[in-house]
Amino acid sequence: MASGIGFVPLVYMPPVTVFRNMCAFTTLDFQIHRPYGKMSFRNRCVIAGSQGMQTLSIPIKGGRGVRTPYDDVIIDHRLPWNLHHWRAIYSAYGRSPWFEFYASELEQLYSSPPDRLVDWNLRCLDWLYRKLGFSFPDIASNSTLEKKSETEQDSTHLSYLSPQAFQEGSLDRFPSYIQVFQDKNGFFPNLSMMDFILCAGPRAVREWLTES
Repeated sequence: MASGIGFVPLVYMPPVTVFRNMCAFTTLDFQIHRPYGKMSFRNRCVIAGSQGMQTLSIPIKGGRGVRTPYDDVIIDHRLPWNLHHWRAIYSAYGRSPWFEFYASELEQLYSSPPDRLVDWNLRCLDWLYRKLGFSFPDIASNSTLEKKSETEQDSTHLSYLSPQAFQEGSLDRFPSYIQVFQDKNGFFPNLSMMDFILCAGPRAVREWLTES
């Protein structure tokens, strides 16, 4: 594990490649004081359901036109998005090998989301780290920090990882494992880490992360 700072985007239940990059560092700088931006994984993740890939999107106040810093973005709770997401996860992974071990914790996680999107994404990230038995990384307090040396690694290609290009083979090497509906729909690479953990289990995930 690198000792420098990793500049990695803070996203909702991150894709495999984003999480793998996070695990390479003991300190992460999420740059949350910068403008929020749009069309990113900050408020969405992708899972594999019976009908194929399914995007779970979190509504935010101000919609697509929000221009505030990321750490000021507020979730719009007027609709029960969290319950819709939980039901989609239950439907997609209820028959996965590891779902029964994590179902109650996931249901509790989705039962009471906070108001800020940053806080929600940090809670999800903390859940992933704990399920894998990893120590949660230090978070850089100054998110406007600039890369200063070779020990402060920059994950620029991940900063531009978009929902339109997240499965491009040039981004990274993807793990291979059996998904719930793979016989019907084929294998979908680089989905949310939830997919990887619930289908393959923590040991297989840890092995891939440490061997990659």
